[in-house]
Amino acid sequence: MSFLDDAYDYLSTLKDANDTYLCDSKRKTGFLGLLCDVLSVKNIYIDIIQKTNMLKYLLTYKLSQDHLELFFSAVRSAGGYNNSPTARQFASAYKRLLMRHNVEASINANVTSLDSTTILTSSNIDIQCDDLNVTLARRYDIVLRQPQEKDHDYVDIPNYGYLSHFKMAVVTYIAGYVVNMVLKKIICEFCRISLTCDNAGGTIGGLFMKLKSRGGLRNASESVIVVCEATERCFNRMKNVVPHLNIVPAITSVVLEETGTKVFTSLNNHMFDCSPFDNHIFKLIKCITECYCKIRLHHIAKQQTDIVTGLRVRKELSKLVLFKHQ
Repeated sequence: MSFLDDAYDYLSTLKDANDTYLCDSKRKTGFLGLLCDVLSVKNIYIDIIQKTNMLKYLLTYKLSQDHLELFFSAVRSAGGYNNSPTARQFASAYKRLLMRHNVEASINANVTSLDSTTILTSSNIDIQCDDLNVTLARRYDIVLRQPQEKDHDYVDIPNYGYLSHFKMAVVTYIAGYVVNMVLKKIICEFCRISLTCDNAGGTIGGLFMKLKSRGGLRNASESVIVVCEATERCFNRMKNVVPHLNIVPAITSVVLEETGTKVFTSLNNHMFDCSPFDNHIFKLIKCITECYCKIRLHHIAKQQTDIVTGLRVRKELSKLVLFKHQ
């Protein structure tokens, strides 16, 4: 209260070069606004806290119109920074901001967010995303199935959910690089420790890591390798088909269903320290799957680029390379 009183006295006695009070000048709007804010905050505090004891303190930032300004900035940016959108454009931008993501300000906005408060999104979006994931999973046949029985020769068909020893070794090798990617995205020390191990183990992948390592490779934990192998089996089930752009969430859902209760058992006690909406085990599985998918999708894109460009002749025909556009 004393600070607000001092601020009110200071603002009300400010004068310009002509010895005129700024509250009475032609540029009085901002100063009168601050004085009104001071009186409003004092009266709100007296009515809500001192008289009724409904609250313990008053967050004055929540009373500002910055959030409304952020919303208007997001609406303008949705239409290419259009300052006068039509009713249809405003309705479309409003629906997208309301349903898709939190309202965020752009770099050139006149206000910036001072806290990390988020809003609760509609549950319909989660249902739509789940429906899309299920549709893509069925389309590319990456849904988890029971292992095939091979009691007779006539059922001896390729099992796309099976990983050969060669692929298991390669996946173990890639898992170390995936750990490096995940470590850049998480800050929880318990989760960071669960990503690595000191010994590569005696499995096929562990023996391959011992063969290739010269002291600089990172050994991924068994849980990380299990998640990577489950992700690789999803790519196997797609049978080398060029995937959809939104295939990563679908693969993440399948991997989470397959490995959710089998990996990172060392974090079971740590999981109870987190909120239900902030399960670190599930977040770890999703992050590992997304990083592995990124590596595999880049590899698929590189293969498709090689098919489009054709035979590379730069080294053999350096003088004719312009005719091949390489």
